[in-house]
Amino acid sequence: AGVSRSGIGSLQTAIQKLFINAGNDCKTLTKNLLQAVYKIGILSLGIDNHASQHDLSTPNTGEFDEDFFERNTAAMRTGAWCILEALTNCLVNSSEARTGANISLKQAVRSSAIDCSFVVLSLKKLKELGNSVDISPANKATLAATSRNCLKVISKIGGLVPLKDAKKCSSDLMQDLKSFSLPNDLIPSTISALVAFTKRICNDSGKDVIDECDEWINALLDRCECAIESWLSSLSRHGRIETDDERLLTRILFCIGELTMVGFSSQQDTLQPRTKSARDVVTDKEPVRGLIVRPSNRLIHLVKLMLPTTMPITSVNDEDLTPTPSCVRAYAFVTLGKLCLRDESLAKDCLNILARELHHGSKSDPAVQSNALMVMGDL
Repeated sequence: AGVSRSGIGSLQTAIQKLFINAGNDCKTLTKNLLQAVYKIGILSLGIDNHASQHDLSTPNTGEFDEDFFERNTAAMRTGAWCILEALTNCLVNSSEARTGANISLKQAVRSSAIDCSFVVLSLKKLKELGNSVDISPANKATLAATSRNCLKVISKIGGLVPLKDAKKCSSDLMQDLKSFSLPNDLIPSTISALVAFTKRICNDSGKDVIDECDEWINALLDRCECAIESWLSSLSRHGRIETDDERLLTRILFCIGELTMVGFSSQQDTLQPRTKSARDVVTDKEPVRGLIVRPSNRLIHLVKLMLPTTMPITSVNDEDLTPTPSCVRAYAFVTLGKLCLRDESLAKDCLNILARELHHGSKSDPAVQSNALMVMGDL
């Protein structure tokens, strides 16, 4: 199902050594690598490199050729996107001596003459394949991992994607987040890709990227708040939390936490309110560094409602309070921790909540206590 973070790290190390060994031939090596993974990437997805976003906008029948999941094709596709993620990571960091590269990502892409719209086309095709009705769970997991690689590549080269494609894909990604249809492991990379596309669009329009990101992040947080309110209203009528409810709540909670962390950097005091001086720490690599978005007090309250072992709503038998699923509580504590990292006063107020969860007399689930301990350690 793809390559783990440590696997991508190993690929980066290998590529860095190749750069060093190549010496003056590093630019040629980079060009050839990019062209190779580009060709394999589009071939393994059946994409015409002269296609456009419109060409892939036709209705999906839900059925795809089995050749897409043939063992060699799937392996080539997975490998190509893993290498591309590692390669773009190396080139983004090319200013650091340890990478051994003497060429930037923008220079490498232009030298290779690849069409960066292929990342948008690939992401759309991966989504269509993943949504096909007859796909096996194993193939679905592999496609999700490749989609994550693709999104991470977009977060690096989004600024080089044609403007029309960047706007269309940005709109699609925003809709995915609003619908809470994405699995949790795709949410962080989707948000990073949105930041990259926002920067691309702002570079053309002249708007401020921090202000634009602040706007859509707040819109998504409002959407999360409305979704939780709606769910609570439904729970008060039915008094029972189903499996689908757990999946929805964990996605909402995870999304809240990740949105709050946009702009976070451990190298600066991010607990201070954002002012215009925050733009002084913005870099090309971190275009929204220093951005702090404050969720509403109501949203923070809703997150806190999911911390205790029971919800403040009677269950279906009208006698006991509705139990809060352990997985929901575990995500709620992680989300609270992220909120606290961006708000010092909230962090101080929540220390007792965390300490109470870790009390030796607590009958809490070990996963919940582990997350509470991790949050307290971060604070």
